[in-house]
Amino acid sequence: MILPAKKKPKTHCVVPTIYPTQYLKGQVCHPSLQASGFDLHQKQFASMATVDAVKALTPMCLEIDLKQEFQSMSKESSLEITVPVMGMTDLLQKSIFSPARNFASPLMINGFCAKPYHLHDSFPKPEFVLAMDLTGNQYEVIVNLDGTLELPLNGTGLFTLLSSISFIYSYQQVIEGFGLEKYESGNENKLLLLPPEINLIPFTIRTCVTHINERHQRIVDSIRAINIEYPAISKKHYQSNVVVQREEKQTNGKLNVTLALTLLLPLTKHLPFTTSISLDPLQGVSYSLSSSEDIVKAPTQAHGWMQHPVNPNIFTKHCGLSERTLRALVRQLYSEYDFIQDYLKGDLFNLSDKDGYNNNL
Repeated sequence: MILPAKKKPKTHCVVPTIYPTQYLKGQVCHPSLQASGFDLHQKQFASMATVDAVKALTPMCLEIDLKQEFQSMSKESSLEITVPVMGMTDLLQKSIFSPARNFASPLMINGFCAKPYHLHDSFPKPEFVLAMDLTGNQYEVIVNLDGTLELPLNGTGLFTLLSSISFIYSYQQVIEGFGLEKYESGNENKLLLLPPEINLIPFTIRTCVTHINERHQRIVDSIRAINIEYPAISKKHYQSNVVVQREEKQTNGKLNVTLALTLLLPLTKHLPFTTSISLDPLQGVSYSLSSSEDIVKAPTQAHGWMQHPVNPNIFTKHCGLSERTLRALVRQLYSEYDFIQDYLKGDLFNLSDKDGYNNNL
């Protein structure tokens, strides 16, 4: 008996619409009490901002036109906003990396912002939040109303250091304003995004309109990239002067040197800055560095001048390199491959293994 061949069901190939890339100029987002409230482990993480917060934070925000996305959405559609994580950010608080808002935060979408958080019908958070770790694993993170995070119970094989975060909103939220409040007119079709704090590194945001088909598959209907660039900073704006004072003591063969560093302009943008000075080597004389009184208008400073271990007449000082900038710099220089290699060798970087996370290797 010859059985009839089973016909394969027809499959439809959906080619997403690729909207033109947008190019925007960003500006430095300086830390503030309101801006830091949208950080990880904070109450307003993943929440839109209230009317008062939008008014206060708008000057430093990115304004992105999403008219084409909103017009293409149907009741089954979702809007996905994926932002990169620009510095070392850990979902678990037990880490050498202190929590910092190294990612952009959506504050207002299509003219809708958050209602006062205490109202029972307020729903300012996205329907879903997806986290992608630095090894490419993607998993859902539950964000409670108080800002606390719930990670998947089976964490084995997942890292908690993040490379990107995706905020997913429903049609009812971004088109009908469910659980949200209408902001002033004229802000329709726009996405208001708060940039990462103290960041000067260009980054790309991705927006997608998606829907779930009858087979429960995620279908991407449209994609857009938004490139955020920052104006170049010339080092000539931050020239330094080094004042050298010498005190020779022939009795003990030592030359005391006092170095004082002055910066011509305030270092307000956390630009990594290094200055070095080489004194004429004197035969038979050892150099001794005494105290230095620097006049440096910088948010953070290094611990002082460093004497070269081989050439004792060379002194170097680093300043303007904040902790957050350092993390961003390390992320650019320290590859994921090297990270995994060191992890395999037993360097756990003080990462927590709570609930089986960070132990997939």
